[in-house]
Amino acid sequence: ILRGQGDKPVNLKLLTSRMIDRVSNTSRLVDKLVDKGLVERSICETHRRKVDICITKKGLNLVEEASVVMENLHKKNNSLSDKELETLSELLDRFRA
Repeated sequence: ILRGQGDKPVNLKLLTSRMIDRVSNTSRLVDKLVDKGLVERSICETHRRKVDICITKKGLNLVEEASVVMENLHKKNNSLSDKELETLSELLDRFRA
């Protein structure tokens, strides 16, 4: 979610709305990411009660590494056709709803 925003900061409400599991404690998850140096929190300059969240360089590097690993696993172990993958995705969306 944060990588997709580029340099644009996001707030907790936006993060929560885009998460797969919307009942997660987003604030607690962000705290853990801050502790690991993967994201940064800062007070919004235009709205002092709002907290901006941005991914750090370390966080971007970790996401990139994970993306490469996942892509390699997908290429090596994918026994499903594109149609089957599409069906699986639709079923998972229904399951989450």
